[in-house]
Amino acid sequence: MILDSKMIMLTLGFETANFGASIALVKDNKELGSKIFNQSYGQAGFLVPELHQLVRENGYSLQDIDLFATTTGPGSFTGVRLGLSLARTLKLASHAPVLGIPSPFWVAHSFLKNHPSNALPLLICLEARRDDLYCQLFSASGVPVQDCINCLPENLESYFSGPCLAIGNGIEHLKKSDQKNNSKNIFQIKDFQPLPRSLCFLAQDLFIKGQENNFPLNPLYIRDPDISTPKKLPL
Repeated sequence: MILDSKMIMLTLGFETANFGASIALVKDNKELGSKIFNQSYGQAGFLVPELHQLVRENGYSLQDIDLFATTTGPGSFTGVRLGLSLARTLKLASHAPVLGIPSPFWVAHSFLKNHPSNALPLLICLEARRDDLYCQLFSASGVPVQDCINCLPENLESYFSGPCLAIGNGIEHLKKSDQKNNSKNIFQIKDFQPLPRSLCFLAQDLFIKGQENNFPLNPLYIRDPDISTPKKLPL
């Protein structure tokens, strides 16, 4: 399928790495439908049927989708693998473009779309399911300033300097932290959760700008997965 910027784009986005699971279907700048699921586990059991249902409810099939988008992490190891496996399958079956967008990039640009007057650098803080965080610093316009890291909240002081705005589903760790940065108001904390439609809109913008090759379906793993060797059972 060959697309150009003048075509109407039917875009299907799905996210399973950071916020449970969410899906959205948009046509150009209009959301046709979306669903958000708070489950942190078991997305593999309902994601594909829900995608089919959302598309059918709007009178389309998966073969009609012009553009797909998902996130590449960091986040839940299983969630990242699930989203990318499905994305690769859809790309192979449909031959439509599929963009893999890093989760911090999606959160940052989703926030800026809703808060265009923001003047502070953005510190994206994502839940790592332990005491640590996945963090990445962006400029006030959404340009990555630092690589994404995995660190404890109290160690963030060496990662950035000057005021910034912290957002993401990991900010509860910052609220509970006694780190000096927070007490000195070096960063502000704002509750914000991106919507799945913003992933579709971002993918459309990137595609129209010809940047789809910059967003491959490669997982962004910042730390090793939390796995252990099974114990041997006694005979």
